[in-house]
Amino acid sequence: MKKYLAIFTTLFFVGCSTSDEDNVIQINNEPILRIEKQNETQKIEQQMEQLANEIMEDSIEQTSTNVVDGILDLTKLNATMLYAQVYDMVYNIENYRGKKIKIQGFYKEYIIPMQDISRVLMIPDATACCESGMLLKWNENMPEVFPNEDDHIEIIGTYNNYMEDDLIYYYIDVESMNII
Repeated sequence: MKKYLAIFTTLFFVGCSTSDEDNVIQINNEPILRIEKQNETQKIEQQMEQLANEIMEDSIEQTSTNVVDGILDLTKLNATMLYAQVYDMVYNIENYRGKKIKIQGFYKEYIIPMQDISRVLMIPDATACCESGMLLKWNENMPEVFPNEDDHIEIIGTYNNYMEDDLIYYYIDVESMNII
């Protein structure tokens, strides 16, 4: 009987110890899994940063190579890049002031009380949820007839800005306008 009791006790402790060993092994592997996940996350972040840099270099190259006969041609850019380029033109005016640009967008008119009609080139983003606008001004060659609202137009002119009542206005001094 003592033999059976000794064997039973030994089996009991051996049987119980296996689940604890699994827990110990699992607990000891957690730091390794965390390190592996951190390494994967770092690799993904590096790949994303590299991709973002490549896209940025491509966009800078695409924009700089679009200068033809001294005119920055923005008509070749897709909607996302065009919207981003216009954003850059607004926030980095010193890089664009006085330069000739060629750009497409939609014609709009806004009537401001006690002032003239404001004619604007509207540039939507790719999702068409947001728009950026540039005032259109004519020093010479003002057309006798203007496009209809929302007509798709192409403008060639000099990009500039002015300040009035502590507000900065961005505009294109239009040399030519075509309905597309």
